Amino acid sequence: TEENFTFGTTMLQGWYKLSKYGCIEDVLKQPGSQYIVFGSSSGLLAFFGSMLWDIETTGYEILPCLHEVAQKAVDAFSVEQVYFRCGDALTAPLPPPRPRSPRPAPADRPGGEEE
Repeated sequence: TEENFTFGTTMLQGWYKLSKYGCIEDVLKQPGSQYIVFGSSSGLLAFFGSMLWDIETTGYEILPCLHEVAQKAVDAFSVEQVYFRCGDALTAPLPPPRPRSPRPAPADRPGGEEE
């Protein structure tokens, strides 16, 4: 609705601070992880993740004008491992999950407690 719709840009400092909460950064640093941005706009969040974590990133944007801005940046700066798709993220084909390292048993985790 109009009452709860907002559009804005998240800048690097605020986004990076948020990424440090919980286990987000730990998960993204694992081998085979992928970073996917839904509503990638002009691409800032996709570029942030790719640069900070050296991770393959895919951004989905429904507005062609914003997708074009993001794609032009990829082309202009020869950015590798960042891909933008123009379309609805709700119906977009997602990349297949990649194999991950096995999760340690609870006793092998720091603290050794059961969850």
